[in-house]
Amino acid sequence: MLFLVSWCLGGELPAATLPLTSQPVSLAVSSRYLLILQDASLTSLSPDLRPASQVPLEGAFLGLAVHPQGDRVFVSAGNQVQEFLLQKAGLLQPGRRFPVPQSDLIGDLVLSPDARFLYVANPLRNTITVLNALTGFPVSEVVTGRRPYRILFAPEGKTFFVSHVADGNIGQYNTADGGRLATIPVGPHPTDMVFLPGRSEQHEQYIGRLFVTTSNTNSVVALGLTRGHNLEPLARVSVSPTEYAPLGSTPSALALSPDGKRLYVACSDNDTIAVLDIDDYETDLAGFLPTTRYPIALRALGDKLYIAGRDALSVVSAPRDEDLAPPPDFPKPQDWNPPPIRHVIYILTGGRPLDGPNSQQFVRLDQFHPSGDSAATGYQWSTAAIANHWVRKLWRRPDLFQTFEPAAFPPAGYLWTNALAAGLAVRNWGLARGPDPALGRYTRPADSFLQDFTALARSNTLPHLLLARLDGPDSDAALGRLAETLRASPAWPRLAVFIAPEYGPPSPALLLSPYAKPCPASLRYNSLSLLRTIELLLGLQPMTQFDSAAYPLASCFSNTPDPTPQTR
Repeated sequence: MLFLVSWCLGGELPAATLPLTSQPVSLAVSSRYLLILQDASLTSLSPDLRPASQVPLEGAFLGLAVHPQGDRVFVSAGNQVQEFLLQKAGLLQPGRRFPVPQSDLIGDLVLSPDARFLYVANPLRNTITVLNALTGFPVSEVVTGRRPYRILFAPEGKTFFVSHVADGNIGQYNTADGGRLATIPVGPHPTDMVFLPGRSEQHEQYIGRLFVTTSNTNSVVALGLTRGHNLEPLARVSVSPTEYAPLGSTPSALALSPDGKRLYVACSDNDTIAVLDIDDYETDLAGFLPTTRYPIALRALGDKLYIAGRDALSVVSAPRDEDLAPPPDFPKPQDWNPPPIRHVIYILTGGRPLDGPNSQQFVRLDQFHPSGDSAATGYQWSTAAIANHWVRKLWRRPDLFQTFEPAAFPPAGYLWTNALAAGLAVRNWGLARGPDPALGRYTRPADSFLQDFTALARSNTLPHLLLARLDGPDSDAALGRLAETLRASPAWPRLAVFIAPEYGPPSPALLLSPYAKPCPASLRYNSLSLLRTIELLLGLQPMTQFDSAAYPLASCFSNTPDPTPQTR
């Protein structure tokens, strides 16, 4: 569903926060109105922020374009473009619908500079469909890189740029025939783009700059557009909390100040806005603004900055130097002197709660809170310590993540990616979804786990990291058999097993190891705590800022093993 808010920009607006009912998608401006696209409905607000009208929509992702005359708005909705007429008092009236052939998901959409054509991204088909903006008829199709995200026309209108999320580059295309003119590497997961025209005495070869967020890094990239309309790298600026912080800031959206001297960057996973000084072809970090949860869309208008986040729309005065804060303190990685565990088994149960098993063989983490809030994000938080910008945008489409999705690849890889890079042996029985190239040769059928484990343990070839998925109606009985098999194994003295749900409400997680002891009932743990514990047991570095700062399950382990016989 979509939510589109319009509200009057005439006169002074006080700094305010407006609660949002669902995830924002995009911000745009039409005459005196700010348009806010959410994924629940289409609504207009009066100047005093009271709703004036509401229209439901389906399947929004990113696209929001305003006609230069300010009387029409185009929105991406499922597999079609929806037109709305913007009337007096900010009322939005549904207009025409333009189906996009062979597309089940429309991403960004923009009007050509002459407003004659709509360029519509089909991210799952890796194409852009060009529609006649008057009739809605398809005119042509442009083949792009993988997962086209943002479309942006160059000032002269003869070329346009597309950020390719899954390829880590920007494509430059010829408007006349759609041919790709150049591919410019910028870094993993490029998303938003803005262009700032203008020359500098010290950089006469450039007619402007293109700024790009690379969301799987902690950086924003500045590119110079030459007089020959070629892009050249100028700068890469970190928006990380600290110089050595792991990945995870997720710069995802951009806005230029009206005077072109500052660039605002939404650092989604840090809940901050990074402010960059960009005057005279310099690009320097000036400071940060704390903001609403997970900022995902920005717009600077006059002396106001509009910030759309997961929970609210914030309206603040354009920040002055004295309003900016230095980078927030970043917690040091949590350390722990773990017991001598050599083999870790990590078992995920999807959204299935684990409050049914009552086996005394397991230590229960009763205060366990899965880090994910959906099937799509839960898997990523449980295996990669982050759900990247692409996954967060499409969390309502879990079907897209049942197989390997290149744009869903996390900033620092998955737990097994890092284990393999560290030289550790890995085996997978159904935990990883789809044909992950890094894990394919180490994957076995899920129903062969106990048989394979027993054979590997007896031959003393048990891998360091073992991954499995547990689901189905007999899961509780399977847990009992699992505990019996592991405790009777020759690998038991150096073994630790973690079993947890990936998403859903608070639900116990289970721990099995000769070094396990009852966890303090007052301590709360989450998926990141499990990942940090596994990393410390196996000698791995944290993947992101979030597992780095997570507390391991130190209170649930003893330094001496349980003397109870293995065959208990």
